[in-house]
Amino acid sequence: MSEDDPRPSYVQVADDLRRSIERGVYRPGQRLPSGRALARQYGVALNTAQRAVDLLKAEGVLVSHPPRGVFVESPDTEREQQTERGLEYVEIMSQIDDLRTAFRDQMSAVDQRLASLEQAIREPSQGPKQGG
Repeated sequence: MSEDDPRPSYVQVADDLRRSIERGVYRPGQRLPSGRALARQYGVALNTAQRAVDLLKAEGVLVSHPPRGVFVESPDTEREQQTERGLEYVEIMSQIDDLRTAFRDQMSAVDQRLASLEQAIREPSQGPKQGG
């Protein structure tokens, strides 16, 4: 960290991490090094490294998944997940509509068969007369 930079050390660390993410050093979904490793890397106290990570989490650049660690968040990840969920919803609703239609068709066939059986019971068929 630069002592000539008037910004707090944690802001400098956060800015450098952000640039590293933008350059692809850390990719979306990739786990960030531990706080201790970041503190060593930047030559700052653990608390300073943690504040930098907290700042990037607040900005939505990083996301925490305890106990696995802190990961780089993709700006498009949430939109992609929403789109996938939306497409899944549309597909499921289409399948439900298809099942409803098939069920209605089957119920209609059952109703027709039942009506036919009820009519047959009410009006016994006139077969040939026996005897005589």
